[in-house]
Amino acid sequence: MALTPFLKSSDTSLEALRRKLLAEMRVVTRIDDDGHAHMMVWIPRMSIPANTIGAWPVVAFQCGGFFVDQYQCHNIEEMIPGPAAKAVSQPGFMPWRGSRTDAIALAAARTFYGVSCELPTLKEWTALAIIPRLLGHAIHGNNSNGSDERVGVVEGVMPESSDGPIWAGSGPNTYSLTGGPNAPFDLVGNVDEWLADDAPAGRVAIQKGALVNDAGGISAEDEQVTINGIEDPTSWPATNGVVQINDELIRYATYTRDIPEGTAVLGGLTRALRGTAAAIHGDAATVTLFKEYCVIPGGSSLFVVSGLDNTDSPVTFQVNEVLHGPGRSAISIGDKIVAKTQLITVTAISGGSVTGTRSAPASVPDLTPAIVLAASGLTTTGGTTQSGFQTAFRTDDVDVAPALLPASCATDWVSDEASHDGFRVFAAGATLPTALARGGHYISPDNSARHGFTLSLKRDTDDTHTGLRCVQRFAP
Repeated sequence: MALTPFLKSSDTSLEALRRKLLAEMRVVTRIDDDGHAHMMVWIPRMSIPANTIGAWPVVAFQCGGFFVDQYQCHNIEEMIPGPAAKAVSQPGFMPWRGSRTDAIALAAARTFYGVSCELPTLKEWTALAIIPRLLGHAIHGNNSNGSDERVGVVEGVMPESSDGPIWAGSGPNTYSLTGGPNAPFDLVGNVDEWLADDAPAGRVAIQKGALVNDAGGISAEDEQVTINGIEDPTSWPATNGVVQINDELIRYATYTRDIPEGTAVLGGLTRALRGTAAAIHGDAATVTLFKEYCVIPGGSSLFVVSGLDNTDSPVTFQVNEVLHGPGRSAISIGDKIVAKTQLITVTAISGGSVTGTRSAPASVPDLTPAIVLAASGLTTTGGTTQSGFQTAFRTDDVDVAPALLPASCATDWVSDEASHDGFRVFAAGATLPTALARGGHYISPDNSARHGFTLSLKRDTDDTHTGLRCVQRFAP
């Protein structure tokens, strides 16, 4: 007797994952606590095999296990007089666009059994972004004024050939995550969507927990601390890590495990980091590790210590806590430093002292985070905005790999019918990029045949082209 497709002896873990996705992903109409209906999709829990895309990820990781909106949300308050502001996932509406602060509030206003919805995390968006790749679906979307630039005008989208977004869900099934109707729509193109993760000055932080393990606690002067209850102890940086205990940020120079077993010692502490105050911390106080990564290929992130609170040009100022992105090892002459409204061109650098020139100088407070932009691998537009096409994903750490962050970018591509992942940095304006937005309007053909998603570092006040969809993280 022939084997059914579900019993093939030659099945691989990847083939089994594809079947699981198609069998378990489903659309559910959910009624919120105010009686409004929302179309959401259950994304099943899944394990992404190692080396799914080249060397990415370095090891298998777990993701999924949440509801996500099928459609880009509109604000019901803007459509129907009476109801309070709230994100609603239904087809046929123009997607809401606004600031990240407002997006968070609109998501939280939707509750199911008293539990608020939230914006997706980077890892949750990765689960969505990888699905087309796993299924072999060449996902399309509105990335060219109401149509997909790879196939020209798409009939039936509403409004047709618009200069901007289309009505949510009005595109063909190729605009869905799987190529079928029972999946999220418009993740490629239409409008960018806010995520929950922050990226102040282009750096993200993955958190790990522990507890102070000292019967007497630690004083405000102690230069080491013993910890236990360590989350994922093998993944803590051996040197140069940043932790928070209560309200104090602390940098440690060394991390020594198992003294005794199950504990570790953080040594060589630098107390009162980034303007926080050194304090006494008792036994069993919560310790939070922040594994920080600069996510800008060829760029850097730093803090201005002092020297920019004036209108001098040229100006010499002090910086510290420099964190480099992939392919980057030092700040160079000619780099552009963006600190609040200031664009500073580096003319000299010696240790933590930087000299540069700036136009229309304005005072920048001490301890301001700043982005360092370089031309390597990215196109610079207007001095403070950069963009490029992802050519590889990061595999340098098991904690950062699941986020689909770029390891490198290029400014050109080879044309074919596949779509390529993009990366953008919006650093102009009064504030630095503080949030990550995925989805995208910035897609072009490429020879890498990946997903067609864009990662953007955007100002949290950006309301020109950024919308939202919500998630909720409990089992159906």
